[in-house]
Amino acid sequence: MPATVTPPKRPRDPQPGWLTIGSLARATGIPSSTLRTWERRYRVPSPSRKPSGHRLYPESSIRHLRALRRALDLGRTPSEVMRLPLDALERILGDTRGRDERAPGGSVRVRGGGSRPGAAREPYVAAQFEAAASLDRAALRRSLGDAWTRLGPLDAIDGVVTPFLREVGEAWADGRLSIRHEHFASGVVADFLREARRPFEDRAEGPLVALATLPGDLHEIGLLCAALVSSIHGWRVGYLGPDTPIREISAFAKESGVRAVALSVSAGRRRGAAAAVRELRSALPKSVALWVGGGGAPDAIEGATRLATIAALEERLAL
Repeated sequence: MPATVTPPKRPRDPQPGWLTIGSLARATGIPSSTLRTWERRYRVPSPSRKPSGHRLYPESSIRHLRALRRALDLGRTPSEVMRLPLDALERILGDTRGRDERAPGGSVRVRGGGSRPGAAREPYVAAQFEAAASLDRAALRRSLGDAWTRLGPLDAIDGVVTPFLREVGEAWADGRLSIRHEHFASGVVADFLREARRPFEDRAEGPLVALATLPGDLHEIGLLCAALVSSIHGWRVGYLGPDTPIREISAFAKESGVRAVALSVSAGRRRGAAAAVRELRSALPKSVALWVGGGGAPDAIEGATRLATIAALEERLAL
């Protein structure tokens, strides 16, 4: 009589209604590193543990964490809200519903809701171009602030700031605007992005990312956008700025223990960018990721990741 063979036990699927920390981070828009920091400091969120030690969170955590993030975006401090139950958080949020959200320095949505048709952004780009053409700083700031609050900062960067500056650059190239208009527009946008980053940067507790442009590259807007997105996602920013020597980027990375170095390469710096990126990659510790974006970012550099869009940068920041 043949021996009875007991089939091997299949590993149990995750319990229905429970999430890994990565799934929870994606569902709430809060980086995993931030969730771990909150757990350590405030015991929020509170996970269960698998036998392997991996965290599991109930689906109910999503609503609670989204409310926490929103309360923090409204300017509440962690000590005020971290230990509040969900109903208390929702009472706080209920006091603000129906109001226009404020421009940088106040409350913001990270992403706008609903479908995001390009037509909704075109009036902002047109208004900003008109303001730049007439050198009207107040009007340009007002339009940037309105796009920021109505679309959310990430959609405003992707759908308004980038096409606006592209249109200004094209208008300068074909003679419709002068260099003073291009410098004026870039300066107002740069000031806006710096101011917008401050409240997120003050709360960031995640890994450290260094941001720079290559030597000879003075275009800073792409770098400021990357810094803002990094801070929104809870990363700490080591902002080295434009025209930074490669040896200085490498030294900063080694001395400060960065998780990643992010370069913004403008279209005007395309020539020679590949060689400079290779030089930097060889100078960085192997454990430090190298991300490269911008109109002049080279393709296929071993050990470097090309990030063509803001969304691609967000994906990296969420890992």
